[in-house]
Amino acid sequence: MPAENLSGLLGGVSKKSTGEIDSLIGEFGRLRGTQQTDGERIQREIEEYASLSQQVMQLTKTISESVLCCDYAPSSPAGRCLLTWTAN
Repeated sequence: MPAENLSGLLGGVSKKSTGEIDSLIGEFGRLRGTQQTDGERIQREIEEYASLSQQVMQLTKTISESVLCCDYAPSSPAGRCLLTWTAN
């Protein structure tokens, strides 16, 4: 094989390999950006979940502290149960 052909062949292989490497670097950059964006979104959602969970716990506590007691009043009209509610 003449030296010119070998040189041209190696140059083509090298150019193709360099192009593939550049393409992979670009793809890794895009994947990194996507991963960072997804990570930030997940972090925001975790923080929102924690906040909502805390609010639900506080609401549950408030409700449980304000549970109404039911007193039965047997002298209700038409034989119905008459319930009176009083806060604890």
